[in-house]
Amino acid sequence: EEILAKLVTISASINAFNEETPVFPLNAVFGIYLPDTNSETPEQMLEKAIFAVSNVPSDRRYYFYDSEHLEKTANHLKTVSSVNKALRTGDFIVYFQPKIRIADHRVVGAEALIRWRTSRDGIHSPDMFLEQADRYRIASQIDMFVFNEVCRTLSRWQQHNRELCPISVNLSRTSIKLENFADTCFSICSQYNLSPALIEFDLREDLLLEDLAHAKVLIDKLHYFGFRCAVDKFGVGACSLQMLGT
Repeated sequence: EEILAKLVTISASINAFNEETPVFPLNAVFGIYLPDTNSETPEQMLEKAIFAVSNVPSDRRYYFYDSEHLEKTANHLKTVSSVNKALRTGDFIVYFQPKIRIADHRVVGAEALIRWRTSRDGIHSPDMFLEQADRYRIASQIDMFVFNEVCRTLSRWQQHNRELCPISVNLSRTSIKLENFADTCFSICSQYNLSPALIEFDLREDLLLEDLAHAKVLIDKLHYFGFRCAVDKFGVGACSLQMLGT
């Protein structure tokens, strides 16, 4: 409590210049480390405080260094390293979950689902790696792997004169923020001689709400190229039908 009170004082000092208009508030973010012993050097303590500040959650302006969190982060980085290796060695596999029309029980679409296949532990669901991949900004590489697999599959079906159906691909936060994402996808579709209308991108509702203006630009561009878009997990957050109309 004493330290948090000091942070309030420091923040007030930083913003002291805001006594006159216009006001430009500066939101300071603090990383805090409380050393257990006196054996650490100032550099070592500073390094842990920097680690703490890099882990400040979005709903707070401070974070206390936690050795357990450090261990968890080390495990996350190990997972991220393994994901990068799996992308190079072909250890990811894409399954297609069919979408069935109830009226006549016909397959009218499918959803692409990625799984991580390891020799030691078998098949891993996305819950085991997607959160860390998104946090360390490599989730877009996974998205593009899935997209390429979807295009490759549709192209093979097309060459064998099979009836085609739209396949949906889930988008991560990282992919949504990529400036050239839509252009890259259209280029890949063109290489496979596929109609973009065969691809539907699923955007999670909570990710849309993080930056609705940017998401709208992306969706407009995807629609321009002919891709379909859908909202995933609609109704879980605060999204409304009126918002969808915008």
